[in-house]
Amino acid sequence: MIWASIRKEFQLLLRDRGSLASLFVLPIAFMMFTGWVYHGAETGKPRLLLVAPKQGELASAIVVALENLDGFNVSRSKTEATMRTAIANGDADAGLVVPETPGPETPCQMLFDPKLSPTIRAPMELIVTAVVARMMGDPACRAPLDRSVVQAQSLGGDDTEPRSGFQLSVPGNVVLFAFFLAVTIGISFIEERRRGTWLRLRAAPVSLFTLLSSKLVPYFFIGLLQIGFLFSVGVFVFSLKIEGSFIGLAVVACATVFCTLGMGLVLASLGRTEKAVGAIASVVLLVTGMLGGTMIPRTFMPRAMQTIGAFTPQASALDAFSAIVTRPEAGLATIGMPAAILFAAGAVMLLIGVWTFPSRTT
Repeated sequence: MIWASIRKEFQLLLRDRGSLASLFVLPIAFMMFTGWVYHGAETGKPRLLLVAPKQGELASAIVVALENLDGFNVSRSKTEATMRTAIANGDADAGLVVPETPGPETPCQMLFDPKLSPTIRAPMELIVTAVVARMMGDPACRAPLDRSVVQAQSLGGDDTEPRSGFQLSVPGNVVLFAFFLAVTIGISFIEERRRGTWLRLRAAPVSLFTLLSSKLVPYFFIGLLQIGFLFSVGVFVFSLKIEGSFIGLAVVACATVFCTLGMGLVLASLGRTEKAVGAIASVVLLVTGMLGGTMIPRTFMPRAMQTIGAFTPQASALDAFSAIVTRPEAGLATIGMPAAILFAAGAVMLLIGVWTFPSRTT
């Protein structure tokens, strides 16, 4: 019965051009647009942390010069460890460790958030290098600029090739549109109830669990197909580089789709009409998707919105996918907590959906 239902749902989906477009075509358009925006857009003031010695005239002069930059939000950190923690937590975009006697032999060490857009990192590194070189008696206008006075790398290790805007846009749009599968699930259940199909199925000698499973299992495969397709487009069309574990990527995909199934069942349990489910769910998913950082990186949001957004399932999915895409060391240990949150949220919503579903069979 389950495999027959899988075939049926796939056949119905292939006939529904609107659902196909919203699940597979529209995300590509959003990827292209947001990828180009991230690639060339200017954002708010970058946040720079400074770790400087208490002694050293040149080091103090460099710190003062950087603190007077109008285009940066500059603050001091007590230790390098504190600075690294702040960058890893997204509280700063970069950090600069200034030695007591800066010079080509003892350069300043600049660390960047590995997820930072290259359009922010490149000018940030250039400006800091110019300020340090100028304070050391190498005017910034002189060519070539002495870059040996600042050594820059991403937090966690040496840099690979520069990241493109699509390393931000692809994971964000994959998560955004993956959760829209819940709308398709909810509407599908309501259509069957409206047509009387669900009543006939309930009359069959099978349990409610079997009926719900036969309906949800096909969408689990559809969701995995959607995520795999969109990441494949990102890799082969937009030159996306997945630097972490592909096994971790698969686990996060499964957790995301599982959470989406729970959300879809809740919508099917509480919804009365297709229009009501589509309208309400779309607004909720867009708002939670935005708060979760799928449209705008959470680091660019006010602190209150970042705190609220961290509790959305989209934030957990996006954090895990972004880690896999941008961090070579990212594996199962890295995505363990976000994946567990997604599985737990999905399980809770499935229980709620199963508990409320029998009350609406017509």
